Amino acid sequence: MLKLFKYELRKTLNIKIIMLCVTGILELFFLFGLYGDNDNIFAASCFFLFLMAFVATVIIGVHSMKLLRNDLNTKQAYMLFMTPNSSYKILGAKVIENGVSVFLTGVFYFLLGMLDISLVFGKYGELSYMLDYINEFFAFKNWDAISISLLASYGLVQILHWLYIIAVAFFAIVLSATFFNGKKWNSFASLGIFIAIVVVVNVIINAIFGGASIAISSAQNLIMSAIFFVLSVVMYFITAWVMDNSLSV
Repeated sequence: MLKLFKYELRKTLNIKIIMLCVTGILELFFLFGLYGDNDNIFAASCFFLFLMAFVATVIIGVHSMKLLRNDLNTKQAYMLFMTPNSSYKILGAKVIENGVSVFLTGVFYFLLGMLDISLVFGKYGELSYMLDYINEFFAFKNWDAISISLLASYGLVQILHWLYIIAVAFFAIVLSATFFNGKKWNSFASLGIFIAIVVVVNVIINAIFGGASIAISSAQNLIMSAIFFVLSVVMYFITAWVMDNSLSV
């Protein structure tokens, strides 16, 4: 499993280096705008850094989907699945690599965001004022007081939710390469199943928690995180079972 994990990590390394370089450039613009008192550059860099945090996570997931699809539909599949490794190990390496990558990406951008916020407050000396303003602004929604634990638990929900989305996408891709293989409506069927599973689960989650929002408590965020983690594990085992029993390479 460790060798497979390293193999998957190497396949995704280039895209991560590119995202890190782009983030570094944006951070330089942020620092220039902040300490050079250039409001336009400062505002633009803040926006693009925030956007990059979201885009980077999406790219990691989409890239993993692309790699799995390539492994199942090109000569790479022959080489990979002819190794003395079960589908559970092969898929497990992909899921673990993606989960670790998404988690580290989330932690990286969270810490970078905290650092940048500290730099802004350090320069202007308005940390307490800004926190009071944020709490008052969102008071009409009955949000908890902004805290590191609440932000961290909400971030964990988003990371595990995305991992669950990836796990469902893996399942849909495997269905496309097994049960729907050779069918003209192949892609539409697998996409429909993916959307159906995601929508149904989200409706159930929203019904239980009243909407996935940072407004809920840290404890509820942790419960929601656990639910998405369990769902990801379930989808992994189902997908690996299908691969083991129905995949032909």
